[in-house]
Amino acid sequence: MEVTSFRAEDLFKWVTRPGEEFLLLDVRVNEQFDRFKVEGPFLSNMVNVPYVEFVEHEEESVARVP
Repeated sequence: MEVTSFRAEDLFKWVTRPGEEFLLLDVRVNEQFDRFKVEGPFLSNMVNVPYVEFVEHEEESVARVP
């Protein structure tokens, strides 16, 4: 699996431009996710699975990602 990095400006374009379909996988811990969530008028699919859960429970975590 290849990991690709994106800039904040890229994310802003995606969540504010109609027709951009993507899954936002947020891997921050629950406390950080609860304090601040990415929002936008065209953000249709977001999943939060903390990174540590991928490390500790890989198969279950992968199953939570569409």
